[in-house]
Amino acid sequence: MEESWCLEDEASLLEAIADCGFGNWTAIGCRVNRKPSDCKSHYESCFIRNPIYDGLPDMPLRNTPCQRKPVPLKLSEHPPRPAPNSHYSLSLAGYWPARGEFAVEWDDSAICESDLLAKLSFDCDDDKLTRELKLQVVDIYRRLLQERKSKSRIVRDYGLLVPRKQTGIVHQCAINSCSEH
Repeated sequence: MEESWCLEDEASLLEAIADCGFGNWTAIGCRVNRKPSDCKSHYESCFIRNPIYDGLPDMPLRNTPCQRKPVPLKLSEHPPRPAPNSHYSLSLAGYWPARGEFAVEWDDSAICESDLLAKLSFDCDDDKLTRELKLQVVDIYRRLLQERKSKSRIVRDYGLLVPRKQTGIVHQCAINSCSEH
């Protein structure tokens, strides 16, 4: 590597690139307290044009833009994807099968937090306490989304989307337990 860059500087550079995005050298330079041109040249010389990586194959660039094809809706039970406007799809009111989401999610107050999160910005002149506070806000929102995803998965995986199905299972269990006595 380069003598003017210590291990902490290297780690800060890589973290700043991950946070600010590759190519955003002005913000990256601000984060690591170096000139943007120094950050760019150091990263390119040490991580892109480094002789250590000469044996790696070149990845060809595509000349044509990536064209994504729409994914067709496949009817299935798990996860529930009924035919549109069928009786089964109407019984799933509030659930969007093609998206795998609910119209009203668990703890919908997260929308308020997402507005707060959208206004949140990390600045170079933030002190350590302010930065930590902002990171905690992001972490709280991340955990809220994980919990929401977990609750949605439970509802789908245990067949709780269609109450009629669950009522039938409970009724069958009641009949079986009564016949055993």
